[in-house]
Parts: sequence; C-alpha cells; structure tokens
Amino acid sequence: MRNWIWLAGAGFASLSVASAESCPAGQEAINRAFEGPSDSRGFSAELLATVGIREDLAPTAAHRIIRITIQPGGYLSMHDHKSAQGGAVILSGTAVEYRSDCKVPVLREPGDVATEHEGLTHWWSNQGDEPLVALVSHTFALPDED
Repeated sequence: MRNWIWLAGAGFASLSVASAESCPAGQEAINRAFEGPSDSRGFSAELLATVGIREDLAPTAAHRIIRITIQPGGYLSMHDHKSAQGGAVILSGTAVEYRSDCKVPVLREPGDVATEHEGLTHWWSNQGDEPLVALVSHTFALPDED
C-alpha cells in the first residue's frame, strides 16, 4: 500500500525492486543479516526541530525532525533504530532502501512513508538522477542527566 501525502509519484523504471510503504507481501524477514556501507557519501542532514514530550507520557524522550538529502550516486550508511524510532516522508527524488525486515530492496518515491521501527537496521542509496530529499521524524531517548 502506498501513502500519498501531497506529491505525485515519480517513475524509476531502471530498477527491479519493490515499491511500497513497507515490505511487499511474501518478502518479509525478521532481523535479516545483510551488508551495507559503514560510511555515508553525498549525504547531508539538517536538524529542523527538537521538542520534548509531555513528562506524564514520556519524561525521558523527545522528538526531532530532520531534513536529509542524498545526492545522485550517494548513500546513507547502514544504521539501526534501537534508540530512535519514527519514519521518513520522501519529498523529492527516489531512493532504494535496504532493510533488515525485507528480503528485497524497497523503492522510495515522492509521497512514500518509510517506517523505522525499534530494531530495524537499514541503509539508503540514491541511484536516481536528482537529489533525494526527505523529512525524517524520530522519537528518541534523552541522555541521562547524571
């Protein structure tokens, strides 16, 4: 199922990958081991906002919104979501996402929402001709004040 926000989808005919909010039916995996880059190339991130969460709900957590950009041919290193969960909304460009919960790569296009649940390991690659721009939203634990 696709989540169309307010942008029209862009085609990406040269890749043969899944294109969905999450893993396509029958391709799901649990903590699949796979390889990915340990560094990022052509990647930038801009913190747009951080806000605390009501103390009666989550006194040791906060929420942040980041704009990420991955240039054509670039990639975001493999990383996990043990301490920060959320999602990303693709604003422009396309990316291929490699996930520990899916046996096949997932194509991300404008309007798609990529969820990032606890324990997910993944990385992104921009194999398109224009920069990928996405808004990433995470809830994360605040550091101890000790």
